[in-house]
Amino acid sequence: MPSAVWSKPKTVMVTGGTGFVGTYVCRLLGQHGQAAIAVGVEPFSEEARFVLGETAAATRYVRGDVCDSAGLDAICVQYAPDAVVHAAGLVGHDISLADPAKTYAVNVGGTVNVFEAARRANIGKVLLISSNAAYHRKERDVFDETHPTTSIYAGNPNAHYGTSKMAAEQVALAYYTFHGIDALAIRITSIYGFGMKPGQMQLKQIVEGAANGQKLKIASGGHVVRDYTYVEDSAAGIVAILNFDTRSIAQRIFNISRGELTSTFDIAEAARAAFPDASIEVSGEMTEFEKATLKQRAPLSWAKAEKVFGYRPRYSLRQGIESYAELYTAFKKHSPPLAST
Repeated sequence: MPSAVWSKPKTVMVTGGTGFVGTYVCRLLGQHGQAAIAVGVEPFSEEARFVLGETAAATRYVRGDVCDSAGLDAICVQYAPDAVVHAAGLVGHDISLADPAKTYAVNVGGTVNVFEAARRANIGKVLLISSNAAYHRKERDVFDETHPTTSIYAGNPNAHYGTSKMAAEQVALAYYTFHGIDALAIRITSIYGFGMKPGQMQLKQIVEGAANGQKLKIASGGHVVRDYTYVEDSAAGIVAILNFDTRSIAQRIFNISRGELTSTFDIAEAARAAFPDASIEVSGEMTEFEKATLKQRAPLSWAKAEKVFGYRPRYSLRQGIESYAELYTAFKKHSPPLAST
């Protein structure tokens, strides 16, 4: 066992801290009495400020880019964080195909920069927020952490995005093995909730469209399934691992998920339950891309995270959508002005 006395970090640098998942991590840190340094290329949006609420006082926004190594060093010197949650990155299959070089520069090069900044500043713990996209072609009905992430025959089916997340995990493990940083990678999947970005999943269109009284017609994808995880469950798992003494834990990569596959049909049904007057039609037709991705879908097992950290998802699909809808409706009603940053 490590000889030094361990205590949970008081100040945490969150790269991508103004993004969707990063904002909820910052909020939860504030609720735990911890200060968050939210590093991002853009300040908090109005929606993110609404999510932070009273915890905004415990969160400081600092403009920064993970591709700027010197800038990260300066932030570490100025704010002296005790730990890092590295949530910054480019997300998406199509985005990665459109610009492979930028995907690797941000997701892999940026990860190297974060770990180098941590190494130079003697920051003991870094959590890399990874993705289910790191898994290679599905070989089992459930993805646990031992499922293959590489192949000698073909590239990752999640394109350069999946490859970059797999590579970033290996960077983290190398800094753990050779530089003594308490590094872990947390694989999350299909995160949804108030503040999520448009375009990545149909769930946002369905929930917010229903809340706005729109007549929705989804042209395809009713049978597409994902392991949808409510953002508060994801943030809770991340912060639980951050605040756990992980120095003697052998396993370094963990899944945080709901652990169930849900179809777009199921999303529509849950949205109708939240908004009984909603008009939502979802087609069972499938595009070629949807057919291809369907072959890769599998739930992520969170059994290891439960055993080690006591993690359990709190939100069912319906509960998560209800919470999302409540926050979205409250935001629309109040629309608070942006607070100064």
